[in-house]
Amino acid sequence: MENQKIYHQKRNVTLVGLFVNILLSIIKYIVGIIGGSSALIADAIHSISDSVTDFVVLIGIRFSSIPADKNHPYGHGKFETFASFSIGIVLIGAAGILIYECVGKMIDLFEGKSFIQDGYEFTLIAAFFSVISKEILYRYTIHYGKKLNSSSLIANAREHRSDAISSIGVIIGVVCALLSPKLLFMDPLAGMIVSGIIAHMGWKIMASAFHELVDTIPDEEMVEKIIQKTHGTLGVMGVRNVRCRSLGGDLSVDMEILVDPTLSLYQAHDISENVKGLITKLFPVVKEVIVHVEPCENIIESPSEQREELLSRINQCVLEVKEVLSINNIRFHYIPGGLEVNIDVVVDPHLTVKEGHEISDCLEAKLQGISDITLAHIHLEFEKKF
Repeated sequence: MENQKIYHQKRNVTLVGLFVNILLSIIKYIVGIIGGSSALIADAIHSISDSVTDFVVLIGIRFSSIPADKNHPYGHGKFETFASFSIGIVLIGAAGILIYECVGKMIDLFEGKSFIQDGYEFTLIAAFFSVISKEILYRYTIHYGKKLNSSSLIANAREHRSDAISSIGVIIGVVCALLSPKLLFMDPLAGMIVSGIIAHMGWKIMASAFHELVDTIPDEEMVEKIIQKTHGTLGVMGVRNVRCRSLGGDLSVDMEILVDPTLSLYQAHDISENVKGLITKLFPVVKEVIVHVEPCENIIESPSEQREELLSRINQCVLEVKEVLSINNIRFHYIPGGLEVNIDVVVDPHLTVKEGHEISDCLEAKLQGISDITLAHIHLEFEKKF
């Protein structure tokens, strides 16, 4: 259900962008042809490429929203990353075509040919409309891209911003061309600058997506924070081989933790579950944590010595209560934030219920005052008399 909700939000944002891009493409292309502005035609093709990328994003987010299955155990998040990579390729290709056209216009000017036609001044109106529309669309898309942690939406938002910037270049070029015939070259020059902006943006998007596809570490600072927080988890004596990989807008973390080699498998499992819960809580972008538990070796103070010291403190604390005759069993359970201790103590069977309850409360309060013990449970057993 959550995946479907996110998918619908991404789809709706992209559809809004698609509608605006198609509208702008038609307006700028028609006005560019009528006025003979190569800069505005280049800008129109930029918007057309935006429309193409919107279709690519729609396909990408549709596949990436499909839950994990037998053939895709890590889910389908890479489809969205591939969509971003495709956007970069389309942008670079469109930029190449535009540069070719603008160079042709520049050559025509040097040969004495003019491209100015009636209605050239209307290119200014179309360019102004494009700047305002695309900046609004950028802010709208980047808001949801960051909110949903969607690489393809963020890439698309950058696309909208680059289109707005390119339209500003068109405005500068057209204004210069209108001011003086000697500045006519500014129109195709503006088109070439726009093309360069498009190519640069396409390269950045493609490079970012490529790093995700080949599992480059997404955020080294976050990895360091994950290691620090894991080290601070009770029972963890070391962390090593931490690996992160992007799954669309999510992260998968794989690590090894070192624990006391004398712990039971049950206790070690509790520690690993605490680590998983802590990381997913502190880092919402992390959707999967795989923890491998390894025994800790070659440490200065052995884990068994630490545990013996804790047992000694517990025994001393419990046996200080005169009504306690002996201790039958002590069990540890690792929980988030500390240890849960369950202790079976032997008392006189002739004690009243009230007296037994008071002894339990007293012992639990005393035990929870010991460092690392978060919860204590006392179970009363009776001394057997024959």
